[in-house]
Amino acid sequence: MARAVTSTSAPPNPGRLPRAAPMGRAPVLPPSMSASLSHDLLARLEPLKSLGEDALRRLATKASTLALAPRSPLRSGDVHRWHLYLLEGELSLIEPGRSPVHIEAGALRARQPLFRAGDTRARVVASHPCRLLKLERELVDVLRQQDATSRYDIVDLRISPAEGRLFRQIYDAYGRGELVVPCMPVVVRQVQALAGSQAPDIDRLARLIQADPSLTAGLLRAARGLPDHDQHPMDDLDAAMARIGHDAVPDLACRLAGQHVFEPVTPELGARMLTLWRSSFVTALLSRILAGHTRHVDPERALLAGLVVHVGAIAILDHVNRHVVDHDADELDAAIGDLEIMVGELVLSSWGLGGELAATLDESSAWLRDHRGDADICDVVLLARRLELEMTGRDARLPPIATLPALARLQAESDVDDLPHRVLEEGEREVAKTTALLQA
Repeated sequence: MARAVTSTSAPPNPGRLPRAAPMGRAPVLPPSMSASLSHDLLARLEPLKSLGEDALRRLATKASTLALAPRSPLRSGDVHRWHLYLLEGELSLIEPGRSPVHIEAGALRARQPLFRAGDTRARVVASHPCRLLKLERELVDVLRQQDATSRYDIVDLRISPAEGRLFRQIYDAYGRGELVVPCMPVVVRQVQALAGSQAPDIDRLARLIQADPSLTAGLLRAARGLPDHDQHPMDDLDAAMARIGHDAVPDLACRLAGQHVFEPVTPELGARMLTLWRSSFVTALLSRILAGHTRHVDPERALLAGLVVHVGAIAILDHVNRHVVDHDADELDAAIGDLEIMVGELVLSSWGLGGELAATLDESSAWLRDHRGDADICDVVLLARRLELEMTGRDARLPPIATLPALARLQAESDVDDLPHRVLEEGEREVAKTTALLQA
């Protein structure tokens, strides 16, 4: 049973902890605790690091804590209304179908919520007295939405007037709930063919869905919207499909695939979109492979982070295509370069995603990004992007792979001597499997 802490000092003797607050009502936080939780602390946590200082300060005043005595379990279904973070102590995270994960306060994993959004079957068990930070999910979501909206009240003055007009049109579409990331026709055809068969192969269908950002986001949103879900985003397609039900997934995937299909008005736009889409799903596959060689990054989260790395550029191209916006190749390249991160964050917000994904998107081209501590999901996606560019010969003028700080961190966590070589080998096999499905 989780017990409320009413002191900023180390957790008291487990045998003398106060009784837990009633479920559904957060423990009252004394003023000294609120003051001790600075916005600097919250700014290091996911998905809070994308918030501005005002939002972080407001969040700090609403924070509370819980204590866990040794061997005390805490189930995700009992605390689904809150984000929980480990501040002190050590515990084990136990999720169905996954190996237990040992988490220590101060480690990189402790900066992420203990429980994955939408998972009501996980639990943690304390191995030492623990103190957990407790933040209301609904408040976090509201602050993130407000922060994302206010961020674009003033368009970046470095962009051209034409780019400013383009961004305003896209932003207005976002405000109306009409911002679209289309599905690729080749994915739509294969999904509809497979879903329409007498006994659809769910594994093959999942691989096709994972090749398309819009289709993947649609399945995640559908799982989040089910009555027994806590209305917060999921970041694991396998878990989303299991929640929806494998019998229902083929029909749902078929309907989602047909909602917004990219139909290029010019061969040039079609070729551009094809390049972006292929880069997205290859980066996603490489990200999942790389994460499998780390100690701290979840491969399924990495897959999603890699898959959405180009959603801003895809949304811009789709807008230009659907509205027949006049452009030349150089102007379009410049617009994508200047606007894709901002538009990508709008897309993620419209999908109910963000936080870690938005932060990764924001730094997805910061090739020489460096930081303290262990490798994180941004390191994974950065290296995956760089390897994808190497595979396709589009890496001119970029820093050599061997010079990337992300590689140094990931290599240090891997048992493989030449990590890029191994990942490229595995990646080519995975890409070949997906390509074979798409060409079937």
